[in-house]
Amino acid sequence: RKRLVYSCGKRGWAEMASLLQAFADHTGGFEDVGEDELPTLERILLADDLFLMALLSGKKEVPEEFAGGSVMDRLMSFSKTWRAGG
Repeated sequence: RKRLVYSCGKRGWAEMASLLQAFADHTGGFEDVGEDELPTLERILLADDLFLMALLSGKKEVPEEFAGGSVMDRLMSFSKTWRAGG
């Protein structure tokens, strides 16, 4: 989990890094993400920023590999209410 939290800040876009770091904080450093969802979370965090932004904005369909479990749903829901810097 620590490695996943660390990877949130290592993004090409500062905005995506801020969003993902805030999501990690919101989930207690991913402590409330189940063991069975960690592989899905890792795949999400490996995605390109542009692709991930298109998913979160609803411009692209969530691929099957991200749809397993609730972590993508939780990230999408969080991204709709999150505001940078606040």
